[in-house]
Amino acid sequence: MDLDQSASKTFGSQHQPSTFEERGTTVPFTTPALSCARVRSDDRYNLVLLTPGFAGTQSVYVLPWKAIPDLVTMTIHDRALHEAIDRSRAMSPDTMRQQALAVAATGLAGPEVKESARKATEDDAGYANEIQAVLILFLLKSLNIDISKLVGLDLDKNEVLHKAKTALQAATTPLGVDIETLYDRMGFLAAALSGLGLPTFGEPGRLRVLLKNLKDFQRDMLNRAGRANVEAAGFFNFAAEVALITVLPAEETLLGIDQYLDDIPNVARDWNARFPKILAGVTRLSWLLDGWDYVIGYAKGADDWAGEELWTHLDILAKMLPIVPRDELTEKGDAPLKYAENVQRRRVTALQDWRTGALDQEMARRLESAKLAAIN
Repeated sequence: MDLDQSASKTFGSQHQPSTFEERGTTVPFTTPALSCARVRSDDRYNLVLLTPGFAGTQSVYVLPWKAIPDLVTMTIHDRALHEAIDRSRAMSPDTMRQQALAVAATGLAGPEVKESARKATEDDAGYANEIQAVLILFLLKSLNIDISKLVGLDLDKNEVLHKAKTALQAATTPLGVDIETLYDRMGFLAAALSGLGLPTFGEPGRLRVLLKNLKDFQRDMLNRAGRANVEAAGFFNFAAEVALITVLPAEETLLGIDQYLDDIPNVARDWNARFPKILAGVTRLSWLLDGWDYVIGYAKGADDWAGEELWTHLDILAKMLPIVPRDELTEKGDAPLKYAENVQRRRVTALQDWRTGALDQEMARRLESAKLAAIN
């Protein structure tokens, strides 16, 4: 079908969005043509897909969501994901992950992915219970209430939550909050922190891990720039700078969240003022880091990139790099985009073999593996 130009337009390679909503949310499609795609809504609140390098072009096309199956031959898994996103209107990183896990759990992407999704969903629930129990323990300890009967219990089991709720009764008087409200608040706070975890207890949540991995990626790009030729070094330095400009506001946001978590009693007491700020911080952090797990996963194969094929991989990475929106930048100012256009206008189209122009199956497989692993 022909594209309707009123619903499909191109942007320059250096386009920098103003907001997260304009940038869109990364969609974990495994179909190579949609490997770098993001979803957002248009001015009429219809879903659209942003696709860098679509049909061999060097621009970002905005395509009507419902038209995607007619424009691209999609895998069965991707068709199911497309339909799930259409039904749920998943346009944030968290809702996208929920839909991706739900579709992966159907087994359409294979038994390994199905089991991985099942385990990730189960781990999420257990982790949220554990965080809620720990928050209650921290709250009681901060109020000098005896927690000896709770220490040593299995924190991800419902039994400990029942006992913790009983112990929480002692906190209602000093906080001026009834037991049901107080318990619910710890539950809401735990749910908000389920992707982040706590700064001083247990295993770090996936967002803390992703931020650490992003800092490692930034250092790795700088190291590669120091070893590469002048042209390739320019890309690696650009990738490192884009990563750094993401790390700076992410670390600032995480610090603000953790400062609130240092005083759980005041969060519970001054709930209407403090909890929305914690929730907003976690949401911002999730948006800042959206898409970086796919970039980092793909770049793990960089040691094998050599010769002309290096540029094919760099083409893919250049299109995947999540540019921080202008409204979210720190004091560092505008993101350095001057090198993006040169990198993104290389000799081949993403996922094509530089010698033949045909789809490179090995690169498509690597990208698919990185995408599927990132949702867990």
